[in-house]
Amino acid sequence: MRSGRMAAVRWRWRRWWRWRRWWRWRRRWRWRRRWRWRRRWRRWWRWRWWRWRRWWRWRWRWRRWRRWRWRWRWRWRRRWRRRRRRRWRRRRRRRWRRRG
Repeated sequence: MRSGRMAAVRWRWRRWWRWRRWWRWRRRWRWRRRWRWRRRWRRWWRWRWWRWRRWWRWRWRWRRWRRWRWRWRWRWRRRWRRRRRRRWRRRRRRRWRRRG
């Protein structure tokens, strides 16, 4: 009787232990799976966000630089034209006056 009881107790213990191990493993695997998915999602989202942000910054800088460049070009051109026109007009007027 004793040996039979002990065998039954051992069998129950083994069964409970196996079920517990399986449950723990399953829970961990599920958690790992979720964690992996979350990590992947985070990585993907961060990468996408970083890429979009980088592109947006580059675009913003490019636009700003272009505007700045065009403004300066326009200013310099206007100044240069004004200077050239004034000089040429003065010279022409002087020449015409001299000839006249």
